Amino acid sequence: MIIENFPKHKVSIFAEINSELQEESIYSFEIHYEMFNYLKNSLRLKHKDNLIIFDSLNYINYCKYVLGELKGFTSNTKKKYQNFIEVKVKKIENIRLNNLIINLYIVPPKNRYFNDLLANVVQLPIDTIYFFPSEYMISNIYELEKKVDKIRDIVFWNTIYVSKYYSVNVKFLNNFKEFVEHLKFYNWVIVFHPYTNLAISDFFKLDEVYCIFKDSAKKSKLLKDIEEEKFRICIIIGPEGGFSDKEINIFKNYSTFILRFDYIENIVKTELAANIGVSQFLSIFNYLLKF
Repeated sequence: MIIENFPKHKVSIFAEINSELQEESIYSFEIHYEMFNYLKNSLRLKHKDNLIIFDSLNYINYCKYVLGELKGFTSNTKKKYQNFIEVKVKKIENIRLNNLIINLYIVPPKNRYFNDLLANVVQLPIDTIYFFPSEYMISNIYELEKKVDKIRDIVFWNTIYVSKYYSVNVKFLNNFKEFVEHLKFYNWVIVFHPYTNLAISDFFKLDEVYCIFKDSAKKSKLLKDIEEEKFRICIIIGPEGGFSDKEINIFKNYSTFILRFDYIENIVKTELAANIGVSQFLSIFNYLLKF
């Protein structure tokens, strides 16, 4: 669901929003020194510029934000971590959304592509990204875990750049067995694999899937389940060249749907596959919900 009538603003940031905050009040938000420099020296925000302060506790189906008019910056030159942005509070909003919960499971690509993948997928309407090992994976999952601070920085800054109202969670699974244990918690498990005949559009034509959207009672139940976060989808992106036959057989034992992309005949690299897969899937899913 899109946040309608979102106010115009120059930039967004994250901060802890005090529950006692009032409209028309003057309030100082503490921010990280890198964000302080970014707003003041890179974007050169000026007096009375509008900015959005998103609550740092926001998630995919909850958005709290403050529309603020910039009053100024203050910092403690002796203490690197005491930096503040002062705003006049123009509007405070709490919005409950009804987004579909999608978690993304990805076999991490080569290190030189990993940052690009992460920067792209955090922009998607997903709740959590899980990285897990596969038989054909090239990267080392333990080496990635050592870079957790850098990974959080990539997620944070790319969230800021696109003015997204919440930050995607990033987690690591240390073995394939642990990953498989997750599958039982989802209503649909979608595996994207280049060597299969069933395309995304074909999936929605399957009797067991299409009947949900065709039957008004079943569609109403689906909408209610989405609203209550009881309907969850797992989307899985494999390594370059796809999963092994052994792994595909494991997926089949868990009643997964193994799909390929529509209108793309060639193999798509991992750092693009998640964006294409989620976008194509949601386009058809949301279209069918409306009709």
